[in-house]
Amino acid sequence: MVDIDVLAVRISKSYRKRGYVRVKELTAEMENQGISDPSLRAELMDAIEALDMEIRDDFLDCIDDDGEDLVMNSIRLYLMDVNRYRLLTRDEEHELAIKVKQGDREAKEKMITSNLRLVISIAKRYLYSSNIELQDLMQAGNLGLMKAVEKYDPDMGCKFSTYATWWIKQAVTRYISDNSNTIRIPVYIHDRQKDITRFIIQYERKHGREPSDQVLAKKFKLGMDIISAYRNVKKGVDSIDAFSGEDYDADIGSQLTDMSVDVEETAVMDSMSEDVNQVISIVLHGREEDIVRMRWGCDGTQEGKTLEEIGRKYHLTRERVRQIEKGAMDKLRDSSIVFRRLSPWIA
Repeated sequence: MVDIDVLAVRISKSYRKRGYVRVKELTAEMENQGISDPSLRAELMDAIEALDMEIRDDFLDCIDDDGEDLVMNSIRLYLMDVNRYRLLTRDEEHELAIKVKQGDREAKEKMITSNLRLVISIAKRYLYSSNIELQDLMQAGNLGLMKAVEKYDPDMGCKFSTYATWWIKQAVTRYISDNSNTIRIPVYIHDRQKDITRFIIQYERKHGREPSDQVLAKKFKLGMDIISAYRNVKKGVDSIDAFSGEDYDADIGSQLTDMSVDVEETAVMDSMSEDVNQVISIVLHGREEDIVRMRWGCDGTQEGKTLEEIGRKYHLTRERVRQIEKGAMDKLRDSSIVFRRLSPWIA
C-alpha cells in the first residue's frame, strides 16, 4: 500500500508547472496505486489541496452522457438553481446562525441554500470512487449540511463551511458504506476497516512489509478470526452467475459444491428406490400396488399416507385398506424376486 502523504507530494510535484490537476487524472493515478476506498481517495484529495495544488474539474464531465437526457437535464437545472444563491459573508453567517438557534426557519433555509455549492464540491469527489449515482451523493450530502446547520454554534470560532465539511463528508461516506456493497457492511465495521487500512500503510512504510494477522490482532485487541474477517471485507462479492474459466464457458454457481448433500448417499438411495419400485411393479398389480405405494411413499411423493387418506380415495374403510396392505406385504415377503433383487440392500 502507498502512503497517502507521499503520493500527494509526488502528484503535486508532477503537476506543479501546470498549476492544477484534473479529477480524471487524479482518479487514474489512484486506480494505478490500487486506492479504492472512498475515504482514502477523499483524504488524498485533501492532502493535495493542502499543498496548494488546485484540483480542477468540469462538473458535467463527472457524468456519463449515455443518452439519459432526463437525468442530465435534471442535474443541469439543479446546478442552475444552486447558482442563484450567493455565498454568505462571515458576518451574515454569524447573524443567521444566531437566528437558527432561536428557531427561525427562514434563517435555517437560507443557510442551507447558500451552502449547497459546498455539498456539490464534496459529493463529486466521491463520484469516481464509488458506484453511487451523483444525485444520491448530493442528497446524502444535503442531509449532512442540514445537520450541520442545526448543530453549528456561531461562537465556536470557526467558519461554518469548515464545520459543515465534516458533517457533509460523514453523511456521504456513510451513505456509500451502506449502499456500495452487495452485502451491507455496518458503519462501525467500515470505520474500523479504515483504521486497520491506515495502520497497514504506516506499518509498511516503517517496516517495508505488510503486518501479519498477529500484529493486527495485538494492535487492535481483536481475535484472529475477526482480523481475518476484516481482511475479507475488502475482497468484495462476485455474482454466482458470473462466468469463469479460460473460455468463460461455465458460471461460478455450476462449480460450487452443495455441502449439505451427501452425493454418495444420494446415489445409493436413488439406486435402492429404483429396485424397490421395480419389485413392487413385478409382484403386485392393480389396487394392491397402488395402496402399497401410497402407504410407503413410493408414489413419487416421498410421503406415506394414512389408512384414512387412502380409504377416502378408494371409498374403503380404514380396516379394509389395512387388510389389503397386509395381503400385499405378505406377497412381497414370500416372493423370491424380492429376495434376489433386494437382498444386497438388506445385507
